[in-house]
Amino acid sequence: MSQNDWAEQLLSWAEQEPDYDDNNTDDNEADDNETDDSDSTLSPIETPCPNKRHQSKTRGVEYSPRNRWTKKQHTLLLVIYKFFESADKNVHAKVYKALTGLDLKTDTIRHRFDHLVLSGGKAYPEFKRVMSDTPINDPLGSFSKMRNRIEKRAYSLNIELRYRDKELSLTPGKAAHAKCFRTRALYHHLVQKAQTSLNQETEQTDTRSFLRDETMEWPIIPGHSTILSQIYARQ
Repeated sequence: MSQNDWAEQLLSWAEQEPDYDDNNTDDNEADDNETDDSDSTLSPIETPCPNKRHQSKTRGVEYSPRNRWTKKQHTLLLVIYKFFESADKNVHAKVYKALTGLDLKTDTIRHRFDHLVLSGGKAYPEFKRVMSDTPINDPLGSFSKMRNRIEKRAYSLNIELRYRDKELSLTPGKAAHAKCFRTRALYHHLVQKAQTSLNQETEQTDTRSFLRDETMEWPIIPGHSTILSQIYARQ
């Protein structure tokens, strides 16, 4: 299998929809009654790849749902979980759906957050920016506008959503040492993809900075202002 075929296979794993059994209400109710601790949603990596029967309950964590998730969508989801809490563990997903208008199952949104935690900041830089680099009180106001939107939408829906007074207890990046080969392979693919994207953004920033520095040293000649305006317009 070539490198391109291997990358396509990993992406196909990442886009698989969790195959929940909507008729199995007993199992769902049992899951809701379990103690909700920070590591409970990350348990699949403690065991080998699940068999087909057990897979329906764990694939939502190990694989990305069938949606082309963007950095902005990730950031909004992370901000909701980072700064807000509720006694109802489905509230974060409900508010997210109301804000984005995405036609996604509540479980799908919850599992996406679990997937982000499982992968960590090396695989998703937006996770690092929100969950690691920003304190719970957000002193720089990096996400103040987004938090206001979330708060207003929750109020309009009559949903109880409170600000957290302490950080979430999470252990991100466990996928790097998962026993399941697919989980590890997908993790390393995502890390490589994130690093490539970061390098490209750095190169573009350096190029723009170089062009601005160079244009400042040009002599003033007829048509000079027109040339500068064209250069900046292309950026």
